[in-house]
Amino acid sequence: MKSIDIRDFADDTRDIGSTRYYEYYTAEAAQRVIAETDMLERIGKGEVVMLTTGDEHWDWMTECNIGFARPIMKRINADFGAGALDLLKMAGRNVSNDIVAFRRKLKANAPPEWSKPQGMLIPDINTQLMLSKPWEFNLYVERRNKAMFVGLFGTDPKDYWWGRIYIKGEEYKRGDCIPCKIGKDALLKVNRVYIRQGGDEYSSLTFYVHKGAKITSMGETITLKKAVRFWAKLGDVNDIRCRFNMVTVRSDG
Repeated sequence: MKSIDIRDFADDTRDIGSTRYYEYYTAEAAQRVIAETDMLERIGKGEVVMLTTGDEHWDWMTECNIGFARPIMKRINADFGAGALDLLKMAGRNVSNDIVAFRRKLKANAPPEWSKPQGMLIPDINTQLMLSKPWEFNLYVERRNKAMFVGLFGTDPKDYWWGRIYIKGEEYKRGDCIPCKIGKDALLKVNRVYIRQGGDEYSSLTFYVHKGAKITSMGETITLKKAVRFWAKLGDVNDIRCRFNMVTVRSDG
């Protein structure tokens, strides 16, 4: 993954204590990123590109909205097709649902891009899988992710009932997310599958990640001392590369 520092293109910044917040919300900022960085060149080569604010802690304080993201996504779609949209990542505690919806719209209107033939596998409850490469996903502030936040950051479990938590002195509210990475060979077990028509923004899978898994977030890596339950959005789940325990895969034959 190639990180591109976009601090110089911010529409606005705010200093709160020792932390600087970066805000991106205009097409003008987007056009500067397109013109003054090698983002398009790298995406054209098939590289994953992360727009970042340079410092790992600051990344969680970044806010990007659709006014900034739309021109970038439209350009990538026009130059390389809808499939290339997945190569663009934006670090930030608040990457709005409008951005997710616009990416989905571009893909829905794009010509089909058929994959190579492959087996179809929809996991049932208790299906086990082992990561064959590290998996990066967004961990959302919500009470069902309480155990993961407590395990990673030692947050106060009581805070989740009030819809906000504190990590390293910073407040995170319901809907904010923290990028995380679970290491290769971690064992996960499916605990819940939620997909329904008309509620695609809530499509998600819930897992147990087993004791001993290594998880990295906000510059720190911890080893889980016990199994932890958490959920991730379907788009992130589709990035998993893994091996399935076929004994646990459902077969009605």
